[in-house]
Amino acid sequence: MRPNRALARLTERMRCRRPDSALPDLCGRHWEPLRLFCEDDQRPVCLVCRESQEHQDHDLSPVDEAFKSYREKLLTSQFSLLAKIKKATQLQNMEEKNAAKWKEKMKNQRRIIAAEFSKLHHFLAEEEQLFLQRLSEEEEETKKKLNENKSTLNQIIFSLRNLILEVGEKSQASTLKLLQNPKGVLTRYEFLLAYEDLGRKVKVEIEQRA
Repeated sequence: MRPNRALARLTERMRCRRPDSALPDLCGRHWEPLRLFCEDDQRPVCLVCRESQEHQDHDLSPVDEAFKSYREKLLTSQFSLLAKIKKATQLQNMEEKNAAKWKEKMKNQRRIIAAEFSKLHHFLAEEEQLFLQRLSEEEEETKKKLNENKSTLNQIIFSLRNLILEVGEKSQASTLKLLQNPKGVLTRYEFLLAYEDLGRKVKVEIEQRA
């Protein structure tokens, strides 16, 4: 029997693969090394794929360069997310402190109002009830706003923590695993930037009530 040189080369190539590689380093269509990264399809391709009509007009770059570029972007987004979760946590702590301060303020106001109106007895009884009613409405309205702000901050912190974990796992992945749609993670990171304006709004409301 004649030796199958093509099969021998393929066997040797598979034997030389890295043992810790989680993904195959050969093109599933052409069985060639994945040396290029397609920016349009967000996946590694081989040199034969580059010449095909499918990738004719696509933006291609070497795998090593794409890995380095996207890893730097992921690490940058991770540091930014850590800063944002720290800021959101600080706002949450400030909100809780001001909530306690506000409750004490309401307690003192009730005591003052009750003392002043008790001196006037029946003549100002109706006015007392009116002021207390307004104060209760303000209390309910502020309590509702506090709960909404806390819920919003909790949602922001939860989303940031989840994305930090995902970014951390992605940035520590192997070359080919990291290059499996890395832009998807960065897109969610950019989407969370929209929460900054909401965070500023909550901060302004906290400062106004302080």
